[in-house]
Amino acid sequence: MILSTTTAIYRDRPEGMCKIPVQDSIRRLHKAGFPSADINFNQMSKRDLELTQDDWIGWAEDTAVLLAELGITAPQCHVPFYNVLEPKVIPNPEHTEEIIRRALIAAGKMGVKTAVIHPGTHFGENSYKKNLHDNAEYLKPHLDEAAEQGISLAIENLFDRRDQWNFPRKFAAQTDALLDLCELLEPDYPNIGVCWDFGHANIQGYDQVQAMHLLGSRLIATHVDDNYGIADDHLLPYMGNIDWPPIMKALHEINYQGAFAFETHRLTNTMPEEMIDASLRYACELGLHLMSLAK
Repeated sequence: MILSTTTAIYRDRPEGMCKIPVQDSIRRLHKAGFPSADINFNQMSKRDLELTQDDWIGWAEDTAVLLAELGITAPQCHVPFYNVLEPKVIPNPEHTEEIIRRALIAAGKMGVKTAVIHPGTHFGENSYKKNLHDNAEYLKPHLDEAAEQGISLAIENLFDRRDQWNFPRKFAAQTDALLDLCELLEPDYPNIGVCWDFGHANIQGYDQVQAMHLLGSRLIATHVDDNYGIADDHLLPYMGNIDWPPIMKALHEINYQGAFAFETHRLTNTMPEEMIDASLRYACELGLHLMSLAK
């Protein structure tokens, strides 16, 4: 298990979203002591950012050089997401799909081993089997591309707790859905697994220790963040109501080998520039403390 953090932890600033380039974010988190980076490609399909440029492959190669020069790794990444089973929810799904393809190729050049991806939901569809089947069919070409790059795909758990937000039910809000999707794909795609977002699971009210043991070796990525079980706040651990020590023990018990990756990008969104480095150093120290509990 290696401590990591999303490059989005220092990207959004008061003057605008994704104001800071990914490479500058990598430099900043390296300065804070993080040994690895979780490359966040998500916003790149929505704004005129790195992967939308003509020389996106050159950018990916330059980023790989930067990581090597700094002596840090990029064990996981997050590709763009949308409701893939209802593509009309976004203006140009073909463009987003192209950025997902580019993200996997770019990630391969950076040495990424695991790419997090969101499944979709047919809202209003009564058939669990149809949602399961159509998610599997959607993922197959991405699994093929990922395999060519030496990457595994990690399906992320989502949330749909209706007593708080009146959200419609989502396919991947249930742990069994993630397990069933893995089981369906594993015979032909050994590069499939699960990303567990602790904040999403807290909103669902799940027993997270039990979830770790249910997932077992299928757990290949994490999103580490906290909240109070109401909103997806992306707080640092211990700033919400998640009980972290038992979770860390469970990660050790299942021999989790992936990235312990903070997805706490709201930490520095509005932080004064003078406090950024101190905030990131604290996040790093907190992450190292948590990992020391994994025994």
